[in-house]
Amino acid sequence: MAIGLSSLVFMWLVWFIAHKTVKNEYLIPSLSETLSSMVYLFGESFFYRALGKTLLKVLYSFLISFIVSGVFSFAGKVFKPIRAFFKPIISVIRTLPTMAILVLILIYTNSSTAPIIVATLVLFPMIYAQMNVALDSIDQNIIDATKVQKIGKKDWIIKVYFPMILPSVLSHTGSNLSFSVKLVISAEVMAYTFTSLGGLMQSANALMDIPRLMALTIVAIVIGLLIELIFAIINRFTFKWAKNKE
Repeated sequence: MAIGLSSLVFMWLVWFIAHKTVKNEYLIPSLSETLSSMVYLFGESFFYRALGKTLLKVLYSFLISFIVSGVFSFAGKVFKPIRAFFKPIISVIRTLPTMAILVLILIYTNSSTAPIIVATLVLFPMIYAQMNVALDSIDQNIIDATKVQKIGKKDWIIKVYFPMILPSVLSHTGSNLSFSVKLVISAEVMAYTFTSLGGLMQSANALMDIPRLMALTIVAIVIGLLIELIFAIINRFTFKWAKNKE
């Protein structure tokens, strides 16, 4: 706790020194002015609509990436040729230039759908790799035992693989969701999605309302940190529960 507070104090000092050094509210506003803009934001109904739509995009992109990754990972574990087939495809998706893809996607879709697609394209290969690592780390003795007992493929996945990789999957969920927040908001800024946090940031930037822009940035950071904190607590509870069960 003390280290965390000292870190916050350090960041505030950096901000304070930068503000006093630059002496330009249009470049680096004071913390008090930024907090005032944040309080004003919380009083706007449009802000909550924008926040809700952004969080829905975050959830959609994560769920799509998670489900598709899970299907391909489990299929590739059970049938090895499937993993080999998808390996070059995943490599291509991983190396796609995000901003260039966003521009192309905007040609065929709208500014609300594009951030979901972009975030999914970035998250999918990352989550797919995490699931493959989790599946490959399962004890071979357990797999051999299930083969001896002649467990069906469906039961193999549901009763063996899934419970074994659950702790590993949960340990990455918080950071993946937090990263999805960053991806979606960045795509919203580039796509100028109207009702969204990214759209509000773009509007604030166009109007040179830097305190509002900084306030929105802090909100985005806090959302990401809260997501990671919530899942860290869930992970701790899960591992504690598993340990007590043993």
